[in-house]
Amino acid sequence: MTDLAPPLSDDARLDRWARWAPWLIALHVALLAGIRIALSPWLEVDESEFYGITHLALTYGNSHPPLYNWLMAGALALTGDNWSVSAALVKFPLLGVFHLLVWDAARRLGGMRAGMWALVAGALLPQIVWMAALTLTHSILVMAGTAAVIHALVVLRGTRAVGAWVWLGLALSLGALGKFNFALFAIPMLAAMLIVPGTRPILKARRAWISATVVAGCVGPVAIAAAMDLAGSAGRMRKLFSEAGATSGLDLPGVGLDGALSLMQAFGAWAGPALVVWIIVRRQGPRGAAGADAFLRALMLSMLLSLAVFALIVLAADMHRVRERYLTPMLIALPIWLAVARPLGRMWPARLALAAHLAAAVGVAGVVTLSPHRLAYPWQALAGQLTADLPGAQAVIGGRTADGANIALALGLPVVRDRAAPDGPVLLVWVGDRPPPTAFAAMLAPGVPRAVVRAPMTNLSGKTIIFSGALAYGTAVNAARR
Repeated sequence: MTDLAPPLSDDARLDRWARWAPWLIALHVALLAGIRIALSPWLEVDESEFYGITHLALTYGNSHPPLYNWLMAGALALTGDNWSVSAALVKFPLLGVFHLLVWDAARRLGGMRAGMWALVAGALLPQIVWMAALTLTHSILVMAGTAAVIHALVVLRGTRAVGAWVWLGLALSLGALGKFNFALFAIPMLAAMLIVPGTRPILKARRAWISATVVAGCVGPVAIAAAMDLAGSAGRMRKLFSEAGATSGLDLPGVGLDGALSLMQAFGAWAGPALVVWIIVRRQGPRGAAGADAFLRALMLSMLLSLAVFALIVLAADMHRVRERYLTPMLIALPIWLAVARPLGRMWPARLALAAHLAAAVGVAGVVTLSPHRLAYPWQALAGQLTADLPGAQAVIGGRTADGANIALALGLPVVRDRAAPDGPVLLVWVGDRPPPTAFAAMLAPGVPRAVVRAPMTNLSGKTIIFSGALAYGTAVNAARR
């Protein structure tokens, strides 16, 4: 009689999962990309930011550095201007790069199992597992840049080769060209490396000038162009000062108390699920042997410095609302720190992480299929009705960025973004059967005809979408936008 093999221990199962981690990452991002392409040819909110601004430039009018626009321009050239495929080809490989860099940084610090725990921790962070799958664009690029910097610094612990310094310079450039709030990670991270005695020699090495030179060459021209066009490159920062949130009722004159409270809420929403799981499971698991490592102290210090500096900015500048995604570069080190400094000793968090990723994939498909989601709006039908009632448009402006971009995409027309409108008719579109938005009022002549169109959603929600439109002339549009 053959003896049955003994059941695998948790340690053996964890080791098996750890070996498969890179392949699971590749499968995960391929699945998300396939779902995105299959679901809709139209543009999500963040994706629509690029429609009309993929010409090559050093600055654009959406208050972001230019790298994502450049990547979209390259993808559009490869796909023959297929917007949904291009969006997926840029976004999801970047997400895969982020996961791989987090995995490899943790693996180099604490072994294969630590690499896996870093992926598990990331799967329990909503901005990474859910928002990245559904809507984020620039934030994914800055996630990849932040993870790249941490990875490069980890590599420099073991070698001071020229290639490692070049990698650090490229990583810093990737983040700096991805999103401006990358500075709230990079400066505290480098400061923490200099403060902690065990990591100070890395940045004080003579070859550090190599990284500085790479950054100056990659980022310098963009930084100069952005400084010369602050209205365009930093205009969206006003949202921090003007947007109301759940804490707005606690605003005090001249100080951002409501913004600081909003920052605390954002931190809880960003990091809370992973921290709760680690607190619960840590009581059962082994003590992290790498908990006293100098590099981990620098990671923790960098996160604390980032949050402290941002909190001071929010308070001093009387900012009102902090969204979770603003904290992304400041907290990307958290999965690595948790995995290496506080390794777990049970299998169920890994299963929970797998379930979270599967739930995100199913959730994205479910949201677009069953709810009145923008990716399932009947854009083609709405655009056809609008141009039948209001013919002759040469460009489109939307009351919301995604509305204008998708109507323009359906019509094959440009949108009016950071360039002047053409002299001829411009189609203004806004959601609902209501008067035009305030921003459109100065663009429209008195008594101008208005069209109201309706079409059923293209999914299973059973909803009907209503849009309004009117024609304005480019001269009036340009005058109102000055």
